[in-house]
Amino acid sequence: MSKLTPTESLILDCLAARYRLGENLWTFDSRLQPQMDRLNAAGLVTSMHGIIEKTIRASLTEDGKKAVISKSYTPPGTGKWRTLSKKVISLDHATRVVTKVQEARR
Repeated sequence: MSKLTPTESLILDCLAARYRLGENLWTFDSRLQPQMDRLNAAGLVTSMHGIIEKTIRASLTEDGKKAVISKSYTPPGTGKWRTLSKKVISLDHATRVVTKVQEARR
């Protein structure tokens, strides 16, 4: 990957943040077309016309994800997060059961 400009780095950071939140595409102002073209040529993003006039939609390519997403990143709902989520749900369920038993005893 060649040296990126600050604007190109910000575009990649924005797309990485959106990817972590589950968004595959994000919309940018069309004034960023030159930067988007350079990132596209580097194989880091895929871009297309936006739905709204004067916008561009972009997403990270697999190479883009490798460049900006940490190898240790685990998406929510997988790995340790899924285990933790199940424990929280189980704890919540147990709390509701105990509350119902206590109310029934009154």
